[in-house]
Amino acid sequence: MDSINERCTNSIKSNEEIEKLCTPEYNNFIDKAICLLNNGQTFQKLFVCQNIHKATELDFYVPELVALMISKVKSEDSQVIKELIKALSVIITLLKQNVLSKIKEQFLKQLQELCFNCYNTPFCDQVCELMQTLSKFMEFDFEPYLLILNEDSVRYEGLKVIQMLYSVMTNAQQVQSLKHIKQCIGRKNERMCRIIDQVILKHDKLLMILIKEEEWLKNTISLISDFDKQVRLSGCRLFLNSWLKMEEQGYEGHLKFQDTLQDIIQFIEDDPKIIILVAQCISTIKTESIQQAFMDYIRPQPIQIELIKEYYQYIYQFDSKIRQQYDDFLINQVSNLIDTSKEFSFLKHLSDVYTQLSEQTHQQLLGLVFGNLELNQILFIPYLLDIINKGNRIKNRQLAVQLQRTFDFLKKSIFHFEQKGLWYEVEETLNILECLASNLNLKSELNSLCYSYLSMGSQHIRKKICAYLIDQIIENYDKVVPQFLQFLTHTNYSYRVLLIDFCIQICRKRSRNFFKHCNLIQVLQLQNDPVYLVRMKFVQLIYEMRLLFWNEEKDLVIKLQQTFQQFLTDKKIIVQQVAKEINQKLQQIHFHHPETIIKQDHANSLKENMETFQPKHQIRLKTPTKNNATSRLHTPTSKVSSQTPTLKKQQILFSKPQTKSTCVQLPKVPPKQNISKTQSFQKNSKDF
Repeated sequence: MDSINERCTNSIKSNEEIEKLCTPEYNNFIDKAICLLNNGQTFQKLFVCQNIHKATELDFYVPELVALMISKVKSEDSQVIKELIKALSVIITLLKQNVLSKIKEQFLKQLQELCFNCYNTPFCDQVCELMQTLSKFMEFDFEPYLLILNEDSVRYEGLKVIQMLYSVMTNAQQVQSLKHIKQCIGRKNERMCRIIDQVILKHDKLLMILIKEEEWLKNTISLISDFDKQVRLSGCRLFLNSWLKMEEQGYEGHLKFQDTLQDIIQFIEDDPKIIILVAQCISTIKTESIQQAFMDYIRPQPIQIELIKEYYQYIYQFDSKIRQQYDDFLINQVSNLIDTSKEFSFLKHLSDVYTQLSEQTHQQLLGLVFGNLELNQILFIPYLLDIINKGNRIKNRQLAVQLQRTFDFLKKSIFHFEQKGLWYEVEETLNILECLASNLNLKSELNSLCYSYLSMGSQHIRKKICAYLIDQIIENYDKVVPQFLQFLTHTNYSYRVLLIDFCIQICRKRSRNFFKHCNLIQVLQLQNDPVYLVRMKFVQLIYEMRLLFWNEEKDLVIKLQQTFQQFLTDKKIIVQQVAKEINQKLQQIHFHHPETIIKQDHANSLKENMETFQPKHQIRLKTPTKNNATSRLHTPTSKVSSQTPTLKKQQILFSKPQTKSTCVQLPKVPPKQNISKTQSFQKNSKDF
């Protein structure tokens, strides 16, 4: 039985063969590539060619690799040769200028010979790609290839030359190219006719010359009836593009070939580009029979929603009766898709067409979507926001009722999503509710809903709701702020972090007066929080408050300086690190420099102007006085002292204050050792 555990030393290959087929792992890519190209098997050589871009990491040794690749083209099998030529094109494109100059000096002549020798081979396409690459980065001589246009045996190669060089040819060469193209169409060679549309359509000047000839459209029609599918499609593309170009130039010779448009419908072969071109060409004429033939072709086919946007703009120009047929067909197809599909990505493509549809058809489609929302709510959610936004063009009571029902349904569904942990759906539903509330003037109702959504289990969702409420806080600060201040004594530390995040955003977006009026200075009670994540976030709040109040509230600034000192020696190292980083930032700010003071005051004034822009809030947000109605608000501050702070060349931030002032009434913060009754939840809290 011991023999079972013995290692088998027999191998199919000898040690010499294994060494020959393997390369050391510590070798770089170029060393491995050279070794495998010399000694490797076919699949290893193909691997090198397909990963040749890695060679640019050590471009100093690339010339040696290029020389080997050029030599290997002459001796390898066809599969490897094809990939080697491709790899040469790729590596030349990626090289730096200094390496390119070396290759140009050493190997340009060899590369030209390689292209010329392999041009009239099955690798013509790859060689042409290499020639184009060389012409971009080096001085490549194309003159020998122009002589190919005179030879009947290499017509395919001649077409590739025309495709590359027609725009830079002389007039005589362009005339010769035109003759070559006509001969290729006349011979109806399958290989040539498959690419002839690419050659012609690449050069607009060439197409302009061809459409002036009377026999040109007849030549393209002869390709449409070919037995080969690719040749037929090539002929269709040539005919349709020629038709559109003649229509653009105001020619009338193409109008006598209207029946060919009807014939082409039979050869569309479900090619998306051909379908779009046919619809575009038919839209230029008013022949109902041809328009009807196109509709008869479209209706039995499975609907391709992603194409509708492309060709419906042309169907919209059809006769009204035929266009109505398509609208009815579209509604039926969408209804079937909603009933039978397991995924609804087609709704994304459908929403791109709404602006092109008539309002009646648009509303019918919206009715289908909203009518099936309850059955497919989770699947519809990702696409519903875009659908609602596109529906804003419709202004009638029926749609408003549908939107109201959707709002009422989704505000309840969001709790079901929360229970199942579908947080992506919760986030998307919040976006939809915000859009609906804006369209239906239901912002006050949505704000009330957001207060209840703040208790959701996802921190990301709570932050999103917090950001929304901050945007709405000017009109509802007396309702929004208490919702967050209640988190001051919440037993879950993440809610206390949310309160600090809320205050940070207020510091960034609102003015000093707004911060004071909302009584947010109470947040300083969290400075001794037992959870280090709360303390770490609190350090960031001190930074934002320092930037907000600058030098205006001396008592508050002194309090912030005193509070900050304890975080520099916090028992958690990460809190200390954050505090030190923020202290370094603050040391770079000149709080007493006149220029910075002016800039900060200007920024604060802009915020105050924005907050008092609406007349109904103007009194509410002013500085409270005895005669002001807002004096009933419990503000922690008194009037700011008007004394100008003393300017110093260098300010030591958060240093121990030397004087005291009575500018600000600050909340009393319990000492770290003595815990108040209102914060009894902290007794059992652990430092995370």
